Amino acid sequence: ALYGSIALTAFISFLTLSAASMLERRLGQTGMRILTRLMGLVLCAIAVQFIIDGLKMSGVVAHGT
Repeated sequence: ALYGSIALTAFISFLTLSAASMLERRLGQTGMRILTRLMGLVLCAIAVQFIIDGLKMSGVVAHGT
């Protein structure tokens, strides 16, 4: 199951990267800026969740909040 997950992730990454130039042409400069900002927002949300989970695991923040 682990090797299958790794292979699937590699395949999806390959498809995403190979379609990047086509996506860039279709979205244009404005669309790419919007997509970049949205991905930055998603990355920020994931980072905040990591920090909250770490604080909960260390006992600094109660698990109920």
